[in-house]
Amino acid sequence: MKRSFVIRIMLSISITAFLALSVSAFTMAWFAGFGGKSDGNVHGDIGLRGYYYTGNGDENFPYEITNPSHLYNLARLQNRGIYPEKRYFQI
Repeated sequence: MKRSFVIRIMLSISITAFLALSVSAFTMAWFAGFGGKSDGNVHGDIGLRGYYYTGNGDENFPYEITNPSHLYNLARLQNRGIYPEKRYFQI
């Protein structure tokens, strides 16, 4: 009886640790925008990282569209009403 209880506890701890690591890795990837860009610039706002090459949408630092997927992201986000205020883009 003791052995099965210990095994259940160890299994529960293992599953909990695995789930916690999976959720934290997914969250970091979503918000940090892992992608290997090493130019030191911010790649979009929180929640928009990775949608454009670089920029924050301001007049002095517009979002840069460098490939077709960035243009697709612009169209998709604009159609969903993500940009309630004026944003700047550069192709």
